[in-house]
Parts: sequence; C-alpha cells; structure tokens
Amino acid sequence: MPELPEVETVKRALEPVLAGRRIRRMEIICGSLRAPVRSDLPELVANRQVKEVTRRAKYILARFGHGTMGIHLGMSGTIRIEPARAALRKHDHVQWLLPAGVALRYHDPRRFGMVFWSDGDAEHERVANSGVEPLGPAFNAALLAKLCAATARPIKLLLMDSAKIAGIGNIYASEALFRARVSPLRPAKKLARPEAAALVRSCKAVLRAAIKAGGSSLRDHRYGDDRLGYFQLQHKVYGKAGESCPACSFPIARVVLGQRATFLCPHCQR
Repeated sequence: MPELPEVETVKRALEPVLAGRRIRRMEIICGSLRAPVRSDLPELVANRQVKEVTRRAKYILARFGHGTMGIHLGMSGTIRIEPARAALRKHDHVQWLLPAGVALRYHDPRRFGMVFWSDGDAEHERVANSGVEPLGPAFNAALLAKLCAATARPIKLLLMDSAKIAGIGNIYASEALFRARVSPLRPAKKLARPEAAALVRSCKAVLRAAIKAGGSSLRDHRYGDDRLGYFQLQHKVYGKAGESCPACSFPIARVVLGQRATFLCPHCQR
C-alpha cells in the first residue's frame, strides 16, 4: 500500500499540471471502487478550477471553491499524467481531461482506492479523523511521549495507528525504528523521553529521504509519467531478513506484528 512518501510524491507530480487549471471533463469508467464513486462527481468538477492540490495523511486533495475532491490510492492505485490521445489501459477507472490535451488517469487493479467529494470547507470524515502529520511541527517528542505513556501496545503499532499519527506505514515505521535503535516490539509506555525524541527525529528523516527519492517502488508504486521511486535502495532493514545488519553485521530478523511483516536487528534494537 502506498505510504506517506509515495502519496506525497504523487501529489507533487500532480500539482504543477492540476493546480490553477480547470478540469474540462471527468469520466467514470468504473465507479465500483472501495467506496462507489458518486455518479454526480463529474458534474461537480466539470469546467471548475482547481484552487490547490494538497495532501492530508494518505489522501490527495484537489480543492475547488465549492468543495474538495479526494483520492486515496488504496493497495495498488496509481495516477498517470499522459496525453489524452493515449489509449486507456485495463484497470483505468477514472480519468480527468485537462486543457492542452492532458489527461490524468486513475489506475487500480485491486479497486481498493477511493475518489470522493466533500462539500464546501468541510473535510470528508476519513480525512478529518486522521492523526497528526508526522512531518509537521505538532509531531514532536512531547506528543510522542504522551501517546506512548497511554498505551502498552508495541511501539511500531502506535506509529502505524493513523488515528494518532497519519501516514507512517509499515516500511517507514520499520526503517525509523532501526535508525532510532528502538525495537518495534517494545511496549510504547516503556519508551524513555530521550528515545521518543530520537524516534521523532528518525521518523522525519526517513520520510523526508523517501520523498526525495520518490518513495519506494516495491510492487505497484508509480507516479507522474510512470516513473519509479528509489527509496527501496536505501532500506536498512525492511525486506532484508537474513541479511547482515548494516550497523553490526548481526542477521536481520523478520517477525509478524499486527499481521504485518516487521524487520529489525535484534542486537541493535532494544
């Protein structure tokens, strides 16, 4: 599933071609996504100018004067920017036709993504219920320490709780915990304040590095004109079970936590 860096990368690719421009026409090819695309959405956005393109958690938001169109990429969703004359592909479910013969095409083989609308200034409930942005100033040592003190859950599960912290997924939680030398299995309430500060710094550093690299293209992630992300080349532990830890040469372990594969160095991370 695309995580915060992948979604931010897609948002940055869309911004220069969408912000400040009018959508000439929107076409729903298949509206049966995770939540059905409302049938009147094309009428709501046709010939309307996009004021800005933003990201909140794992949602891309195109803001108009009268409401907001949101996109969630789900498990396998991508958005291509290409000439409108290019042929549609299998699993292209929604397209937006822009001036100068440009098309945006939402492609989703698993159809687990969403395209939705919220009226006026109101945020869609899925967006409104998201936690603090990990790259924002509100995500700091004091906040993380407070969140940790309230739960005995493993720290990795807290980092991935989107109602508390928005957008840190499986890959980047594993990588940030390794850089902070904190075991993903550690009960959150046992994290000391200096460790919370170190973990905040590592979360921000990992996410920024991933965005700079265009995200991690492990399976489906593409952005813009079908470009790949390259942060997977910088992974220290994720997907490297049995390989030597880059810090101490101890074998990297794989465990299952919250039904997700988790990677760590049992020697470095305590």
